[in-house]
Amino acid sequence: MDRQEKCAYFKNLLEQVEKEKGLSAKALLLEKTSFFQAAIQLFPFLQNVLSEETYSLKAFLATGQAEIVFSEQFEKEPFQSFCTYLDQLESFYHPIGGIIGYHYKVLSLMEEKEKSEDLDFLPPPYYDIREETEKVCDGVLHGIKSLEHIGELYVVGGAGDRLSLVDPVSGKPLPVAKLAFEGRTLLETLLRDIEAREYLFYKLFHRSITTPIVLMTSIEKNNDAEIKKMLEESNFLGRGESNFKRVLQPVVPLIATDGNWVVAKPSHIVTKPGGHGVVWKLLEDENAFEWLQGRKREGLIVRQINNPAAGQDYGLLALSGFSMKEEKSFGFNGCPQRHNAPEGMNVIKEKSGESFLTNLEYTEFKKHAAKNLDIEKFPANTNILFVRIDVIRQTLKQLPFPGMIINLKLEIPTLRKGEVVKLPAARLETTMQNMADVIPADKSVLLYNKRSKTISVAKKSLSSKNVIEDTPQGAFYDLLVERKALLEERLGFKVPEMPQKADFVEQGPSFLFSYNPALGPLYSVIEQKIQGGAFSDRAELDLEIADASIRNLTVDGSFLLEAKVATRKKNGFGEEALSDKVGRALFHNVTVFNKGIDREKTKDYWNKDITRQEVFQVILEGNSECVAQDVTIKGNMQIVVPDGVRVILYQEGDECKARFESLDKEGPLWNYSLEEQRIKLEYSNTL
Repeated sequence: MDRQEKCAYFKNLLEQVEKEKGLSAKALLLEKTSFFQAAIQLFPFLQNVLSEETYSLKAFLATGQAEIVFSEQFEKEPFQSFCTYLDQLESFYHPIGGIIGYHYKVLSLMEEKEKSEDLDFLPPPYYDIREETEKVCDGVLHGIKSLEHIGELYVVGGAGDRLSLVDPVSGKPLPVAKLAFEGRTLLETLLRDIEAREYLFYKLFHRSITTPIVLMTSIEKNNDAEIKKMLEESNFLGRGESNFKRVLQPVVPLIATDGNWVVAKPSHIVTKPGGHGVVWKLLEDENAFEWLQGRKREGLIVRQINNPAAGQDYGLLALSGFSMKEEKSFGFNGCPQRHNAPEGMNVIKEKSGESFLTNLEYTEFKKHAAKNLDIEKFPANTNILFVRIDVIRQTLKQLPFPGMIINLKLEIPTLRKGEVVKLPAARLETTMQNMADVIPADKSVLLYNKRSKTISVAKKSLSSKNVIEDTPQGAFYDLLVERKALLEERLGFKVPEMPQKADFVEQGPSFLFSYNPALGPLYSVIEQKIQGGAFSDRAELDLEIADASIRNLTVDGSFLLEAKVATRKKNGFGEEALSDKVGRALFHNVTVFNKGIDREKTKDYWNKDITRQEVFQVILEGNSECVAQDVTIKGNMQIVVPDGVRVILYQEGDECKARFESLDKEGPLWNYSLEEQRIKLEYSNTL
């Protein structure tokens, strides 16, 4: 049979199986198929195990894949593991017909790839949140107030093949979540973002909250074990083990264009994670939705691991705020498209008189080319989502696998008749954002933000120094451009011009600025803490602190300010509470002058692998303070301030000197309050 004939055959077989009542009757039907009988004849050992094995093995044999997958030499150990895998595959894809349904669906998508559905697409309505209007501020404030009712879902199971990420010691491949970006893993970056929002809630309402987080991991590249190890080694970043739940993304067979499964070697099929759209069914199957609702969570914010840009300013708070306030079931954060970028777009999909605000995946553009869509009019879908848990649980009954697609862009080596050949192959992928395909448009919401605040992904390694889009270097560049805008437009700093993207890798950045997101994360909060200053060319400022006041700061060289306790009081193991007993710093009218970064020895700025000739560094070890006013700090200098101690920097002639003293009073540097829809900061007079 050719592929088209196979597609028709399996469609008919699936219909027949679904008509049968009970598993025994279904199994008996499968045993009568020609593919099943051929497998028994070719591999006699199967007759000895079939009576002991489950329905899933019989379903597999009925797909005609035994000759492709098995060898004549029967090995018990891999066969048992393979049968266990088939059980899992059959169970998970039961709503579409299990193994036979999965096989048929991939073949049917291969046949229909160029056929367009009878759909109309219109540009969607959205809330423009690019400027801080009163409506936007109101939505953000509602997002802050709703934090104790929101959980978070991080899709961290991606294979990340294009990043070529390996352990430098063992050489083993690593998951995307372990990519070191700006000195910490991408997973830690996401966790710091949520802690910053929790800290903002704490400062406003004086209650410590800890958001429950679901992580969808996978077995790909030992992803689940590596993430588990990362969390354990970091003591769960003080968030407590009980506030994390991992669910394991299923891996699915690759099927080549000849209609057969891809095989690496006998009895070893090639599998990949089954797309992030499986997450909703997975959360239901693994009781993660119940776990969240048991913690009084009504909604979920969803992020992917490879986008470190999404946590800036108020984008995520606005998404949850607008969605919760207007009782929406589904929400998207969108932004302007990047020309020719491989990303989906938000659309209004009209079908049979009904409208849905949803996503059209970029792999489907060609399929709908005849509709002459003016793509520039549609916002980019960024996979930053809000979902209302109770609605999604009900919607799952109607759409367990949203946005089923295939992508045949890669040729995969596979074993065929004893020889390795390369064939285009695909797996059944699903898209989590297309759960909105069956949610009425009036129950969904789309926010439209600046692209620089919304998305810049790190999903492939650098292959050309002139093309940095979608690489870690490109994501870092985009973050620096956004931070430059923050410094100049909101904080009143003079900052050197950035090099063009094409020159960035060779030249390096013209400045470095990074900060703990708990410093805000809202720009409107940061600008009350920091005002006025200048960066010299190649200057570096790293503010790893939340409670700080900076006025008129000039940096010519490197200045690193680190609070070891920035938001959470470190009190041993387990969950640690947000606290005011953190590191605090006041720098007014200060100039930092030193040799700074060694440009010859520093190659990778994006992962903070930086060599410095000289640096001014302040380390606040706990509930400690640093005060500097009207001073110039020259050369190499490091100050470590123990817990319970204040250091005062003062000028004596040309020298900056330090005086240490015990804290005579404690408390936060800033008091937060609400003034209509805006957050106002006032000094608490503790320094």
